[in-house]
Amino acid sequence: MAEDRTPLLGGDWSIFVQVDGPNTAPTYLGCHDFGDMELADGDITLLYCPSPTRANKWDVVGNYQGESSPATFEITTTIKKQRDTIDKIKCPVPFYVLNISCGRKDVFNNWDNTAVIPYPATRTSRSWQNLAKRVPGDNNESLKVTGFSANDVVEVWLPDIGRQSIAETTALNDITFCNDEKCADACGNAQDLCEAGIVVGDAPAGSPASDADVWYTANEGQTWTFGATSPFGAAEDIASVVCFPIDKDTTRYLVARGTTDAGAPAEVAYRDAQTGAWTSVNVGSTNGQYALGPQALFALDSQNIWLVVSGGYIYKSEDGGVTWTAQEQGIVTAQNLHGIHGADSDNLYAFGAADALLRTTDGGTSWTALTATGGGVINQRGFAISKDSAWIGDSGGSLYYTTDGGTTWTERAFTGSGAGQVRGVEFANDLVGFMLHDSAAPAGTVFYTIDGGYSWRSLSTPTNSGLNSLYVCGPNLAYAVGEADSGTAVILKISVA
Repeated sequence: MAEDRTPLLGGDWSIFVQVDGPNTAPTYLGCHDFGDMELADGDITLLYCPSPTRANKWDVVGNYQGESSPATFEITTTIKKQRDTIDKIKCPVPFYVLNISCGRKDVFNNWDNTAVIPYPATRTSRSWQNLAKRVPGDNNESLKVTGFSANDVVEVWLPDIGRQSIAETTALNDITFCNDEKCADACGNAQDLCEAGIVVGDAPAGSPASDADVWYTANEGQTWTFGATSPFGAAEDIASVVCFPIDKDTTRYLVARGTTDAGAPAEVAYRDAQTGAWTSVNVGSTNGQYALGPQALFALDSQNIWLVVSGGYIYKSEDGGVTWTAQEQGIVTAQNLHGIHGADSDNLYAFGAADALLRTTDGGTSWTALTATGGGVINQRGFAISKDSAWIGDSGGSLYYTTDGGTTWTERAFTGSGAGQVRGVEFANDLVGFMLHDSAAPAGTVFYTIDGGYSWRSLSTPTNSGLNSLYVCGPNLAYAVGEADSGTAVILKISVA
């Protein structure tokens, strides 16, 4: 996209609020002013020592940053004969200040490129201006000013999607990144968000059969490098990959075999660097089990790792993937489980064939069956935002959400829903999320939401033959992988220039 340096004016923005919170209908605030907003990140405090070379002087030897402050702003509107929308706000809510330069100002999805979102915003003050005047010249509008404070401000820009170059010729099934954003300090060099990543995929077809490949990047996908060693045997696909720190210097990469082996149980492999040898581990003792989807593995840290496989089995590792214990052995459901995701170490959802849905609230000590969505095979991504709020996509192209821990599921329509497949859904926070949808062709489209999933906006997606998995780095950065197209596998970077 060509760079646009056109300055925005106050009249180029519209204000919306979700009175009932995320994933509900936004309300347009037409004749309202959004006042100046400030978010203090925290001042620094200087540290001193006496100067060894200057008498009666002090040298600055360091500093530390203090606590941040809430974002504060005011909404001003005229007092009318009817109650204003602002007067209905009692609980913390998201506000949206959207750049809408073209089209109707009251259509939420008309926002062009920029959105500023203070959330959660709590009402903190009210004042009334120009209520009663005795002089005709002072007879102006009566105003109400409502003050709010927000925990944070999310700035988002409508992302672009570019296809990255990789020499792999088979489908890529999963992608993950393994580093946090940091400044240069005593612990190492500066790092951007999602610099170090890894992709895994299918074994090449043909005779003799070959091993499935692993590729890695250390520069945000500008280059993808082939890993010379493979974790599994010939003709065995890699379904899922996760990574997590083992210590301050070591990141472990863990993959799951995505092909059944009649003579062996489920299998994972790990290594403690982007390159090098893999250590294989059998999981359980039931021969023929295997991982069926890119979210078959889920890791919060080295002590909280889960694997779901065929036959309704769920395993957990508490030692970085070295040993595994069966938590569920096909009792709650004997259906193949395709994926698992959790909001924390206690609250997790598992999902799979025949609309199988399971939930635990005690870290997997016990699992219970949930009410079915009524859709098809839940064969791809689910995402838990909190212990009671989660999203699920299915093989019929439908997207569902729950806000009561899976007791009820509600379908959320989007352009193209009800056909093809939902291949991934993941949120960066309560409001901003990404979704993958494949048409029947298949051809994949990336969707984007900034209002907690109430509306999904399709993004211009490069030509592809189907998308398989999604990794969200933050509200302005995500990656997707998919089937080979035009001779090579597809890796998409969804980002803001």
